Amino acid sequence: MYLLKNKATKSSLTRRAFSFVLMLSMILSMMIPTLGVSVAAADTGSDVVLMSLTKTSATVAETGNQFTTESGVFAGVSNLTAWSNNTQKVVGGAGKTPIVFNNAQTTGGWKPVSVAGLDNADAFQIKFSTLGYQNIRFTSKQKSTGSGPDAFLLAYSVGGPTGSYTVIPNSATGTSGIPAISRVSNDTYDALQATYDNFVLPSEMNNVSEIYLRVVFNGLTTLGANGNTSINDIVIIGDKAAKADVSLMSLTKTSATVAETGNQFTTESGVFAGVSNLTAWSNNTQKVVGGAGKTPIVFNNAQTTGGWKPVSVAGLDNADAFQIKFSTLGYQNIRFTSKQKSTGSGPDAFLLAYSVGNPTGPYTVIPNSATGTGGIPAISRVSNDNYDALQATYDNFVLPAEMNNVSEIYLRVVFNGLTTLGANGNTSINDIVIIGDEKGSGSATVNKTAFNAVLAEAALKIKGDYTAGTWAVFADAYQSALTVAGDNMATQQEVNAAKISLQSTMNALKRLDEVVDIMDWPGNGGVTAWDTTAKLLQDGSGLDFHDGKLYVVNNKEGKFWALDVALDGTLSYTPGFENGKVVRFKSNNGEPDTEGITVDGQGHVYFASERDNNNKNVNFNSILQVENPLSAATVFTATRQWDITASLPNVSANLGIEAVEWVSNADVAGKLFDANTNAPFDPANYPNATAGGVFFVALEDNGHVYAFVLYDNETFVRIADIDPKLGTAMALNYDEEEGVLWVKADDTKGNVAAIVTFTGTPTVKITHVNPPSGLNKGGNYEGFAIAPSSYAVNGQRPVYHIEDGLKTNSLMIGSISSGYVTGVVVDYSKLAEAIELAAVKVETSYTEETWSRFAAMLTEAQRVFADAKATQQQVDAAKVNLTSAMNALAFKIVKKSLSGIAITTQPTKTQYFVGENLDLDGIAVTGTYDDASTEALTVTAANITGFNSTAAATGQVVTVTVNGKTARFTVDIVATTDYIIGTPIVSITGLSATVSAKINIQQSVTAPATVIFQLMDGKTPVQLMAIKSTIQDGQEVTAQFNLPSAKNYTVKVLIWNDLHGQVSKATPQTSTITPAKP
Repeated sequence: MYLLKNKATKSSLTRRAFSFVLMLSMILSMMIPTLGVSVAAADTGSDVVLMSLTKTSATVAETGNQFTTESGVFAGVSNLTAWSNNTQKVVGGAGKTPIVFNNAQTTGGWKPVSVAGLDNADAFQIKFSTLGYQNIRFTSKQKSTGSGPDAFLLAYSVGGPTGSYTVIPNSATGTSGIPAISRVSNDTYDALQATYDNFVLPSEMNNVSEIYLRVVFNGLTTLGANGNTSINDIVIIGDKAAKADVSLMSLTKTSATVAETGNQFTTESGVFAGVSNLTAWSNNTQKVVGGAGKTPIVFNNAQTTGGWKPVSVAGLDNADAFQIKFSTLGYQNIRFTSKQKSTGSGPDAFLLAYSVGNPTGPYTVIPNSATGTGGIPAISRVSNDNYDALQATYDNFVLPAEMNNVSEIYLRVVFNGLTTLGANGNTSINDIVIIGDEKGSGSATVNKTAFNAVLAEAALKIKGDYTAGTWAVFADAYQSALTVAGDNMATQQEVNAAKISLQSTMNALKRLDEVVDIMDWPGNGGVTAWDTTAKLLQDGSGLDFHDGKLYVVNNKEGKFWALDVALDGTLSYTPGFENGKVVRFKSNNGEPDTEGITVDGQGHVYFASERDNNNKNVNFNSILQVENPLSAATVFTATRQWDITASLPNVSANLGIEAVEWVSNADVAGKLFDANTNAPFDPANYPNATAGGVFFVALEDNGHVYAFVLYDNETFVRIADIDPKLGTAMALNYDEEEGVLWVKADDTKGNVAAIVTFTGTPTVKITHVNPPSGLNKGGNYEGFAIAPSSYAVNGQRPVYHIEDGLKTNSLMIGSISSGYVTGVVVDYSKLAEAIELAAVKVETSYTEETWSRFAAMLTEAQRVFADAKATQQQVDAAKVNLTSAMNALAFKIVKKSLSGIAITTQPTKTQYFVGENLDLDGIAVTGTYDDASTEALTVTAANITGFNSTAAATGQVVTVTVNGKTARFTVDIVATTDYIIGTPIVSITGLSATVSAKINIQQSVTAPATVIFQLMDGKTPVQLMAIKSTIQDGQEVTAQFNLPSAKNYTVKVLIWNDLHGQVSKATPQTSTITPAKP
């Protein structure tokens, strides 16, 4: 429902203009400190020059063959030298470009790293310091003359000029954007060319008192015997490193002292010593603390309000406590240390709580701060009040982030009351230290450009335009953003977080003139996963239900699946879709980013693709058609392709169309308002439209739904622009039974959906629907489909949701109540049961007359079942007629006789050794009857003749006979040639079985053989031992088995030529193992 808003009056517009100017001026005043580069650098310690050296005219190097740097924080300890063979050489000279290194000064001519090694190669060397600085960057200019070096790299050494040196990755000239060194014809300063430009040095060079950087000859080209090389305009900069563990306040009293005026102890040292103090509180009132003759900072029972009262009795704010006032302005990562004790029956259990800006609270408990838990010692009760009796309690305990960067904060050490107290005793605290880390130092200048833009946009919002709930959340985020805007020490992380929070709450503002009805999910809230194991790829993005199948599409590989949906809700792959099928653009080039899928009345499939995955940065919003997707093909090139990019708003390539939904003309005629004709939609205005319907697409960027009429020549007409008021749109589903269009948002909008009802006017009815209670609100669900009522169970229709980005548990199945809009619920369940019973009937079993009527009633029942708009009367009539025809079916009277048999599967074993018994495992015999029907027959040894294993034979014919009908197969009888295995002898101790077998040699053999002992549980192998050796005649071979349980087993002994070759060399022998019963 829309809540219409009155037009603004002249006075209200005036107030808005004044409000805008006032708020904008506030924001601009806050922006000013962040816009000036010099101010930002001064505040943050960014881009500080550590050393700088420029020589513009020919100059001889200073004493010691070095150039001392002219400016920078470490100018006095920085210099430039030249090195060859790891020895300092002459650098510079009158008449040449300053800071020149000549071939004549090297040790035996130019030697690169590849010849001399890293430490001994020719190089310029820069000595400097980075103490207290980080993010170090290096800039220089270079050149060479003649055949001087034209390839360099950077290396560094910490603390020693001679190394060893470490190569700095990606620092070679001529690579990674670093220019190659130019060879020029003169030595003038002007001939130098920029080389390294703010090159970031490794973090190992941060915060080091003495460091050496070498610009080393890398030797990528051949050199002559002359030439020189120069370096100049050297600048090294860094950012001030943050100070850590800064003492904010510290308080220690070692002798009995009365507290200062105001019953407080003022802290002695620390950044905020002057504004910090310690007091004692009872019933949220300050009390006397300390006193001569007692340990300082003592709190006595007599000073409380009515005796010791813990949190459980008095509440957090009124419980007895020590209170520490301090500041953390400009600091973060605050830590607290203290010592404590109690005497008599004084408190022995405490916790920490804090209040920002107010000594009386309200206070907030600090999690995991209770003494005696989480590694925090319990408070000891001692017999004296000496300072030495105090014991360490809190040790660098990290306080909450809410206590960072606050001008005035109060920390209470509160009596927690875990034990019973007497009427006396006291408690003491001492050696209090609070430390923190500097905030904002050492990082690059904070960039507030995007943040300020969002802040300026937020200033234009008017409270009266939006719902109270969304405005309250936005106002809180806006106030927090103003605080960050005015904080010159805010970090980039804090600025980014404030921007994101403000932007998201601003996006969530709901205008009063756009308010819609909201309803809870109209059905059962539970959902279950179909793919608990990986069954689909992890980028599922679209769903559609059509003709008993659920279609699924993936947005990365261009794959789609069809799943058969049984009446009981069971899903299974449609044959041919086990591995999915692939769609490609009509050009057969590229990979569609297939975000959505729909099926028309003829079973053709359409895909929504927002771009080519091989060109992800370019918009290409297209609808692709694939005809006959259920054919045997596995890769489809689009039959037709409609590029609708130009007819949609210009959006980011990854925020294009996410869904497509075909709706028949009959369902939207007279209901959808056609903006092209400015009248209710009339299919007659669009003859020959593709698929006889309208195609709706959802645009992720603005959440709008656009309606198109497509034509087979790949032209189209846009006829509607619908805003479901969701802010984004990821899935579409038209429910024919209820006559509404579902539009689905993803996790960015809490997975809320919109039901859109067409009214035949430009205004549509919109109802927002909360997701099912069992659906993960943070899941990125991009596909949505509803099954027809014919699949309903107990009045609940199946609903499908698919989540992008998961390999398992991505396809969730829930339900929705039938008639959730119209209130009309048609029960198809009894008709479904009748159809299911009818489907198993076989025509050949019944008379022609009764079958003919039954088949006609089954066809009609299936038609009614598929009709989502069938009435209850039609459904019931179809069920009655089908049941009547099924009950009237009359069986044929059939007598049949066996006309022949055939061996349809040969037995597993067709080769035998002399003396082996017949094994019929694996044989399959099929009988054929005179009515052409077939049947599997059971065959035993009684049905077999012709098998004889007393002597070797090849191609021995074995006959199978059943009721006088015969079939044959052949076997081979093979004589053993190498070994004879004696009967295995078994000895058993508990579950340990020893098996021995005597081996005799049949004929002379010298090659090793493998004796196999195989422990069998029936026909199932349990354990196997293989012994390979050259067997002697009469040798006894033994194997040991640990039996899995006290049951009967058999052991089989074989001899193979090889464990892998498995060529038998003897007739196997078998014995039974019978362990004693426990």
